[in-house]
Amino acid sequence: ALTRTPQLGSALSEALGLVQSSSPSYLLLASLDAARWQMAAPEARGRRWLAHASRLASSVRNELRTRPVGGMYPLELVKREGVAAVDPVRLTVMVRGGSAKETLLDGFEV
Repeated sequence: ALTRTPQLGSALSEALGLVQSSSPSYLLLASLDAARWQMAAPEARGRRWLAHASRLASSVRNELRTRPVGGMYPLELVKREGVAAVDPVRLTVMVRGGSAKETLLDGFEV
């Protein structure tokens, strides 16, 4: 994707420059405040969105487990020694027989 759209590389570098620092990131702190409000405020929809995201991630994991796409399969961490808990909305995939870059960029334009 970067070779097809060279301007993407400079835009990406510029965007990363906004969030990469050794100091506390105000963008990160603001997003944490917003996330806390979404989970705590009675009128917010955070809990519903979190439940929906968890169902979607679980569905993708189950689908990849039964029918791997592009050599991708979910990395199962739950049953590993030393793992106490796993974020239910995090989806980690492994790629067999190729590179993740090729699979995601070329196959899915991610």
